Amino acid sequence: MNKSIEKEIIFGMGVVVMYVNDFEVKTLVELTEHFVDFLDMLYKKGTITENQFFEMTEKKIEFINKMKNNDIYLKA
Repeated sequence: MNKSIEKEIIFGMGVVVMYVNDFEVKTLVELTEHFVDFLDMLYKKGTITENQFFEMTEKKIEFINKMKNNDIYLKA
């Protein structure tokens, strides 16, 4: 049984409640981890700079941690 996580999305004056299950969170985390691997490949090929690699990787790691801690807010 998947545990649902309640998320609120604010649309103008109203609030919409969205449910994200554990499988969806796990999938998002895995996709983000694959993206970090992709960034590593781009860096090794010289397509992106070291600074670009670190900036993008840091943002993706922050995103993964927020997802794992259910501390992400979905914006409309």
